Amino acid sequence: HYPPQHIVQAMIMAAPHTTLLVNDCLETPLHLASYSTSEAIQRLLLEANPAAAARQDMYGDTPLHLAARAGATAAWVRRLVRACPQAAMQMPNQAGKTPLELFPRSY
Repeated sequence: HYPPQHIVQAMIMAAPHTTLLVNDCLETPLHLASYSTSEAIQRLLLEANPAAAARQDMYGDTPLHLAARAGATAAWVRRLVRACPQAAMQMPNQAGKTPLELFPRSY
């Protein structure tokens, strides 16, 4: 579970650099939020540091890879793609899959 939106917003305001910190799997907060929390929190993290959209974790996944697997809404996917178009088009993970290859066919 992720903290409430107002806590994330306070963290970003107090220490914006925390949006690029990584865990042992090289995941940023945006990676974690991309498959486990609301789009409102994801939006806060992305707006605070758009560069996080291009970060790859230890498996080569960007937040867009994770959002694709988690069934993100089309609106959220568009926002991530706009933040980092090369992630959508060119960044394969270690399995050789780009984010676009991971989306369900219904997109």
